[in-house]
Amino acid sequence: MSTRLVELKDVSKSYSKITALEHISMYVDQPEVVGLIGDNGAGKSTLIKIISGVHSPDSGDIYIRGQRVSQWSVAKAREAVSKLFTRIEH
Repeated sequence: MSTRLVELKDVSKSYSKITALEHISMYVDQPEVVGLIGDNGAGKSTLIKIISGVHSPDSGDIYIRGQRVSQWSVAKAREAVSKLFTRIEH
């Protein structure tokens, strides 16, 4: 089995009294292309902002290539994504 490119485990995020994400788990394997669809207010933008490092989850874990990351940030996300793209084979 290959290592997951990106994996979120039990991720939650709230804004004040509004719960945007609650216990979300997902992963993306190579060479998958993933679409994210849902109703307005379903948490799609919040999920993308967490993956891209704009927001930190209130709870849960983020893994990049099987390694748990801490203090996730835009800079760390950018570095991880650039490493993902440099490994694409034609």
